[in-house]
Amino acid sequence: MKNLKNKKYLMLLFVFLIAFPMGVLSSAYILQKAPIEEMVLQGGVIRLQYSGPSILSNRSHVTVGLKNVEIDKNGNLVVYRDMQETTLISINVTLDEELSKRGITCGVSGGGYKTTILFYNREGKNLNLNDVNDYRQIAGPYSNFFINFVDINTKYVEQFLPTLPEPTPDTQLDAPIENNNETTQTKENLTTQKEDDKNIQENSTSITN
Repeated sequence: MKNLKNKKYLMLLFVFLIAFPMGVLSSAYILQKAPIEEMVLQGGVIRLQYSGPSILSNRSHVTVGLKNVEIDKNGNLVVYRDMQETTLISINVTLDEELSKRGITCGVSGGGYKTTILFYNREGKNLNLNDVNDYRQIAGPYSNFFINFVDINTKYVEQFLPTLPEPTPDTQLDAPIENNNETTQTKENLTTQKEDDKNIQENSTSITN
């Protein structure tokens, strides 16, 4: 029974040691507010033409930060953007009325320089956009969706991270051998053993002669 209690105690201690640092770091990424000048806004309109998806940019639709759009090998749509020294806050994808009336929905994965968008039809099927029949369910001359990213300057966020203590000599992995008493004692024992072996060998030689 005592061993069982000890095991439970060690398990709780282990969980605490793992979870506590994670909790501290997680809370450092929760900001109550941030100045607007530290924010970066990107986004644009993606048109789903029958010939394939493309970024729609004209006098009525300005694109900021989007670089390319394509269909990946899994049949999902991928949006690439120019992301430099920023951390994601949120992504918003809004389908236009043409896709909404067809019962199309979508979900987003990623959010860095590469964002993957999965489309679903009215029946909840994940559409494979490499399949002609599936792609035609979202395609059209006026089939569009809007995608927006809100980022924050990474350096601004990092100033709120907790400062980790500098390692002490006792905790350094590359501490000199002289600082390790056990290792030093072992070296002394080996030296004494070699001297004893040498004396025994000399005495044996004297007896033989």
